[in-house]
Amino acid sequence: MKDPRTTTRWVAVGAIVVLALLSAQALRLREKAPDSPPRARPAVSNMPHPAPTHMRAPTNPQIVAEPDDTERTLALFGTIQAESQVTLSVRMPARIASVAVRQGDRVTPGQIILRLDDTDLQSELRSAQAAVRAAQAQVRQAIAGREARRVEGEATMQQAQSSLQQAQIKLRQAEIAQQAARDDLDAERHLAHEGLRKAEAALEQARRTLLSLEALATVGGVARNDLEAARMQVQVAESDLETARTQAHRLEAGPEPGSPGYRVALSRQDVETARAAVAQAREALRTAQKAHQRALAVSDAGIRAARAALAQARTGEANVQAAIAATRLVSPIQGVVSQLQARAGETAQPGVPLATIVSLNDLRVEMLVAARQLPRIRIGQTGQVSVDTRPGQTFPVRVTEIAQAAEADGRSFRVRLQFLRPSPLLRPGQTARITLRP
Repeated sequence: MKDPRTTTRWVAVGAIVVLALLSAQALRLREKAPDSPPRARPAVSNMPHPAPTHMRAPTNPQIVAEPDDTERTLALFGTIQAESQVTLSVRMPARIASVAVRQGDRVTPGQIILRLDDTDLQSELRSAQAAVRAAQAQVRQAIAGREARRVEGEATMQQAQSSLQQAQIKLRQAEIAQQAARDDLDAERHLAHEGLRKAEAALEQARRTLLSLEALATVGGVARNDLEAARMQVQVAESDLETARTQAHRLEAGPEPGSPGYRVALSRQDVETARAAVAQAREALRTAQKAHQRALAVSDAGIRAARAALAQARTGEANVQAAIAATRLVSPIQGVVSQLQARAGETAQPGVPLATIVSLNDLRVEMLVAARQLPRIRIGQTGQVSVDTRPGQTFPVRVTEIAQAAEADGRSFRVRLQFLRPSPLLRPGQTARITLRP
């Protein structure tokens, strides 16, 4: 049987050994624990004009990296952050008319976040629309005026063209009448010269006959009556010749009222008058054409000026409508309203944030890892994330970025992880428990 004192001594020795091992393990845990990280600073984004966006990721996560005692997995802490966010603000002071969302609401692109007071702009819009209607009336009036001038000018040119055609017809008729008078004069001249020639030939014949009879009368071979008849024939022939000469001289001497030459002179004057009328009609037609072109040019200039005024009025209307549209601040992205500082009835000031919207489509996890734990992390390494709002549920992640430079404390490095399957159950700002596989 063993001595009880010996057993007591061995129990005491075992207790001392166990206490020594526990103290050594606690010392190792304190050596492995990272220093307390710096407090995370909130993300700040630039203030846009209503609707435009400026997106960037928040900078510092909640930390940290606290390893467990196992060598197979690495248990860490981090913060879920949004890859992109937008902050809405105004460029000029404006009264907030209404707020359409609440903090935490999900929003879609184009959804109205808040409305600014647009009372003055609505009045300007009515004035701009009235200016557009007046400019449109001016354009219609200018177009109608051009059409009236076109019709009037074409009617004037048609009338001038008709006058020219009539003058040309009269000229043609005068030329025909002149030619007929000339033909009549030529015919009468021909007849007069022919009659003169015949009268001269008849006188010559009568004289030869008288001479023959007078020669025969000297020998008593001609009756006295025949000789007297021959002498009478010579006198008649001389009278006919004188008449023919007088007729020919009258035709050649110049126009007398009622004579063919007079008719030729009258027809010549008619032709000259008709030609002058044609020239005048042509000039009137050219004048009408030039006047028509000038009138159309003036009308076209008036139409262009009216259309330019209409374009300017429409531009003014569009500017006012754009200003009214700018009073409706909308979300440019799909996400959740993380901050809402706008209140109905307040006056929004330039540069002061009114609402901040973060995207839920590209969430990531950021954490700070102690330098001595960094060798256990690599790009592409996978793991699981859990959050307090979803106990018992995990979300797969992969390491996508490891900072090459240490943080300001010199003992921790920033590591980013990407969710393999984005989930609508996650929210920016949540603390994440990360478990990385070796």
